[in-house]
Amino acid sequence: MKTTQRLIFIFVIFLILGCDEDIIGTQSDDGHGQVYGSIHGIVTDYNSDDLLQGILVNWVSNGVADTTFTDENGYYSITDLIPGDYNLIFSGEDTTLAVQYAVIEEEKIVINKLKDLVAPGDYDNHPIGNYYIEVVKDVQMYSMNSSATGYVYLEVDAEETIVGNSVTVIAEYDETLNIKPSQYTATTDALGNYTFSNIPAADGVTFKPVQFTDDDYTFEAEVLPTKDLVPGVEVMVDHITMDQKIASEAVLLSNNFENNDFQIGADPTGTFNEAIDWEDYNFVMNFISTSEDYEISWTNGSKTFTIYPDEDLTLEKDYMINISGSTVAGEEINESYTFKTQNKIKEISSSLETYDDSGPLIGKTDAISWIFSESLATTKFTFNVHEQGCNDADYSNQNTCLCGDSSDNGGVNGQWNGTNEECYNGAFTGHQWRWSLKDGNNVDNEEDCNITVTQWNDDAEQNLTLCFAATVNSTTNTVTLPAPTISDNYWGRKLVDNGNGTTITYEDITVHYKYVSTLATYDEAEATVTICIEECDE
Repeated sequence: MKTTQRLIFIFVIFLILGCDEDIIGTQSDDGHGQVYGSIHGIVTDYNSDDLLQGILVNWVSNGVADTTFTDENGYYSITDLIPGDYNLIFSGEDTTLAVQYAVIEEEKIVINKLKDLVAPGDYDNHPIGNYYIEVVKDVQMYSMNSSATGYVYLEVDAEETIVGNSVTVIAEYDETLNIKPSQYTATTDALGNYTFSNIPAADGVTFKPVQFTDDDYTFEAEVLPTKDLVPGVEVMVDHITMDQKIASEAVLLSNNFENNDFQIGADPTGTFNEAIDWEDYNFVMNFISTSEDYEISWTNGSKTFTIYPDEDLTLEKDYMINISGSTVAGEEINESYTFKTQNKIKEISSSLETYDDSGPLIGKTDAISWIFSESLATTKFTFNVHEQGCNDADYSNQNTCLCGDSSDNGGVNGQWNGTNEECYNGAFTGHQWRWSLKDGNNVDNEEDCNITVTQWNDDAEQNLTLCFAATVNSTTNTVTLPAPTISDNYWGRKLVDNGNGTTITYEDITVHYKYVSTLATYDEAEATVTICIEECDE
């Protein structure tokens, strides 16, 4: 299958990276170094080269699944993609040919991040602007209208060969074809005949029987035939002869964990071709996990095992299953299977990213937004945030701590109104404290808060940590912290008395954010970032 990938981005990058014939460039006159990606191409029939119309194209962007269809020229186009890896799934029926096609999955189509596009050290000479990356991915599909048939025989010895009844045969497609699924199965009848119908018409299909055991012997095939399959034609496959094996080697035929994307709420399970003698005193099986507390059951005639951990597995962690012993037929088994659980939620990008790698930089009234790798389940987390001075032994109670004592206000102690959340009769009369406070028992009051911002507070004359509200759509992975709307609350605003009057400066702020994804209630993303306001310090 022939594919072409072409990256299109700005002309300056073309000069930096060299004269690659697949790279050209464009640039807008505005923006601040944002990356916009697109993927497009032509979809054709592998055997006839017909342009396929009405093929469904699926992908996921910003945590949301989306679709498009090929037009009458077999053309599809996907735009407005953020940097990252994309898997495209092509499926469906050509609307003009009325032919069903096998699912094709094109994996890891890359839209590069900004830092991967500009050579290190060249930012000072690089113009500001948006970057547009174009990836061309042409796809060939295989019609689901081919058939294949053949016979399986079992060779007991040099003098006796019998038909293979109830033997499972697999039609396997080369993984480079990207056909999903890549295997189809059929079972032989009393004459040893198997037939595949309505399977993909592709070249180099391998036909292999699964190791087979009857009441007396175990058989496996050493020579596996391959055939090119043709649309609308039943192809005759060469006969398959399976040789007798005195003791069959244990082979793990199927499992749900070796794809390195194991779902953490599932139970690892696998099926062998042979019955395992797990009740023998020499048999050992263990599952290396966090707590190592689990149960194992064997079913399907002692061929299938299932492991039941006492708790869900951990995200993005390696696990190992060790099995040592023998099959019921006496063949030794000593195997280890290592797999990884699904990835944690990750921050993909944010409005804090800068094209020149100088660090997070925002304006005093800019909104802050994040995009994560997974859809978010909630934006609520408990933070213990309290006014820092209220533990001071110089203050007799919370009222004077918040609102000042007699030494601050001409002999009058301050009072705190918890209903209105403001001070009265004190040095800070009328002031509203908007963060969590120590209660009367000196215990933190808790707030549901997913974002805290630490910045200068002129009333308290110190940096304070406040809880900020953010907006999130539960079906997406994008979160936005709204921009300040009142001048007194501009990011990093600080009043400075320079002796001739008050001036305003803008100090760095610190943003701490924490989110949970829909993968699992405990899959969290958390980070703290210091942000420059208006201008970063040299």
